[in-house]
Amino acid sequence: MPVSTFSDCRTFAREISGLDQWPGLRDSIRPRGASGLFRSRPPLTIQLYTASLEQRLILPRTGGLLLIERPLGRRLPAPPSLHDRALVMIARHWEVLLVTLAMLFPMLAAAILVALVSELLVGLVAVGVALIPTVAIVVSTVTQQLLHFALGDGWNSKQSIRSQLRMKHWAVTLMYKDGQGQPARPLDALLSTAHVRSAHLLANSSGQSLPVLVVSDGICGPRPQEGAFANFRLMRLPSTSTANLDLIAYLVTDGPLQGPDSPGRFSASDSLVLFGGTAVLLGISPVLVADREAQRCAGVNNCAETPASYGDAFYWLANRILGGDPEGLSAADPWNRALGLLVSIYGLFVLATFISRLIDQRIHSNRITIEGVVQQFESRRSLNNSS
Repeated sequence: MPVSTFSDCRTFAREISGLDQWPGLRDSIRPRGASGLFRSRPPLTIQLYTASLEQRLILPRTGGLLLIERPLGRRLPAPPSLHDRALVMIARHWEVLLVTLAMLFPMLAAAILVALVSELLVGLVAVGVALIPTVAIVVSTVTQQLLHFALGDGWNSKQSIRSQLRMKHWAVTLMYKDGQGQPARPLDALLSTAHVRSAHLLANSSGQSLPVLVVSDGICGPRPQEGAFANFRLMRLPSTSTANLDLIAYLVTDGPLQGPDSPGRFSASDSLVLFGGTAVLLGISPVLVADREAQRCAGVNNCAETPASYGDAFYWLANRILGGDPEGLSAADPWNRALGLLVSIYGLFVLATFISRLIDQRIHSNRITIEGVVQQFESRRSLNNSS
């Protein structure tokens, strides 16, 4: 059972969105996604409720709340209700769903229009208009990645270290204390409560608890101060960038700070999506393309310059992924032409993914490394523990 109802979460969300610092706070808990056109996380009410379902929402008796996020490389037990599981899945893949709907709905509307109206020109115009959102998403994604790489030195350093620590460590992404009181101590008390109440979540596979990342952008009010408190110690995350104000909260008995096993490289799932999707596209689509082209050119008995065979259709589609028709071979069927345009856009998606990963890898190599952060943190922790 969730520790808070949807109505309670909506009330909390309204209180937080009414704060003066809400614009910056929103960019932290609902950042822009890869394209810059959509938020990568759902509205705050949904985030709080799904966190409640997964026991990631801490509500101390003194008021306020903490929202903690799981390590990116770890899954949590699914809620028992099918409705709740669906809501958690939607929240987890929010940006992917928005991008997919933005691309599929216009194409579906164009397909319905073409089915109702038999004129070729109307069909081509409808398909062209339906492709505008897809092209806009691809162009915006590539542009955003290049701008972050060229101009966002502090942003890149901050996001690089934070994302690497998020692979294995829990993170406090929202810390809110309602009511009045001393500016720092109530927040410190909230953080201490999170360590005590979520000990069963914070442990790794070996049963040892690990330090927790505290995202400074998600703190409502003054930042907690470094130092030792009743149940934990708080230390600023080492970094060469002044933009990085994140904190690490840890118990004396916590395990060491850990980075990812292979930061900045293509994961197995990335490769599976890229190459698996391309293999399916090039394996099945040529059958459909060749069949339509063969039917179209059968009456004129001239299929020499059209992809009317499986081999020619495969070669034509492979070239369309790279952006254009091969010399002496082009589709005559209008729907195959539209498919060729979609395949070219798919090629842009693959290119955008590669550019994004290469930029991430360059960031990891040029900025302070996660190994350096871990070493500095553990050195300072040893000094603090011995003092």
